[in-house]
Order: sequence, then C-alpha cells, then structure tokens
Amino acid sequence: MKDKKLIGELKSILDNYEMLRSLEKKFDIYLIKKIAINTPIRALLKIYYYIEEEKLEFIKKVFRNYLKIRKDLEPIILGRDLLELGFQNRRDFGKILEEIYEEQLKDRFDRKERAVEYIKKTYKEFTKPR
Repeated sequence: MKDKKLIGELKSILDNYEMLRSLEKKFDIYLIKKIAINTPIRALLKIYYYIEEEKLEFIKKVFRNYLKIRKDLEPIILGRDLLELGFQNRRDFGKILEEIYEEQLKDRFDRKERAVEYIKKTYKEFTKPR
C-alpha cells in the first residue's frame, strides 16, 4: 500500500514538473493553481532547482505568485452549498463540484455570492423547485 501511494506521489510530481516547465514559455497563474492543488509546490520547486539550478529567478517568481494565490485554492462551494441550493444528491454531484472549482481556479468568480449566481444560471436542471 505504501508503494502505491509513493508511486502516485512521484507520478504527480513528474506530471507537475512538466507543467512547471511549460510555465517558462508562457507564465500563467492558472497553471500555478493547478500545480499547487496537485502536488506540494515547495517540494516540486526544490526538485526543479536541483535539476535546473540556473533557473533560480524563475523559481522565485513561481513561488512568489504561489504565495499570493494560495488562499484562493480552497473551494468556495462545497457539497452542502449545493444541497442548500436544492441540488439532488446524484451521482454527477462530484462532477458538478469539480466543474465549479475549475471555474473558480480560472477566476470566473472570487466570492461565494458570485459562485452561487453562476451555479443558478449554469445548473438549473439539477435543482428541484422548493
């Protein structure tokens, strides 16, 4: 069991290492958010520095931006919020939460009120009338 967990963590680091390398070509805050939710970014940056020591300024830039956005990584909307909005607890419930979180990461909304407005417009068919 420990081996599977370790392999999964290493795979995540390698996948996100490639995403980090792509940031050098086109710097994108959204990509930093995606990296940060999938892997411990401090460890990833240490590995990156070890491999690409001459890129210290780039690593510092990524880390400074990560420090600015890390509070934005917590989901604004949770399952209980959807239930309060009248959503049925269906098998696609997780998919809906994932889609909403993805929109949050893309800065479509930054407050719960705006997220609720977005949900009401986008997912009308999943709610039941009260």
